[in-house]
Amino acid sequence: MMRQFFHFLIVLPSFAAAAGTITVTGVGEVWVAPELARFSVEVPADDMAGLVAALEAAGADPAANAGGAFVIRDLDRFDAVMEAVDAAGALLGQVRFGVADPGPVRAEAEQRAVVQGMGKAAAAGLVLNGLEELDRVGSGWRGNDGHVVPEEIRFVATVNLVYRLRD
Repeated sequence: MMRQFFHFLIVLPSFAAAAGTITVTGVGEVWVAPELARFSVEVPADDMAGLVAALEAAGADPAANAGGAFVIRDLDRFDAVMEAVDAAGALLGQVRFGVADPGPVRAEAEQRAVVQGMGKAAAAGLVLNGLEELDRVGSGWRGNDGHVVPEEIRFVATVNLVYRLRD
């Protein structure tokens, strides 16, 4: 289930665009339940085979192992995998939570960002002559790291909308 949040912190349009245009920024968020965790570990090279076996037994995906990086697709096994990392004496790197297919989450966040930007343009009270340019400024997961499985994780997208002003 996705939760919707819109940021209204940046309410003034930017006039830094080309003459005769106005640029507004829209930010959209989507909150979803995590489906997997990615993490990295460090152990001496001669201990890696034992670590991989221990993590596989605990529920990590050994096929996803690439240079000490692993994936847990069954988050009910997360604590057991973390205990296996600790028991093996491995150094745990960053843990990131995500979803198997981020495409729909990204699309929804971008759509919400566009809607917010369009609302800002309309609220500016200027006479607009249509959308001239749409720039995807950035997008990504925020606050999705940690050593405890969160109930939800947040994907944020930011767009700039450039409107031509009517003469």
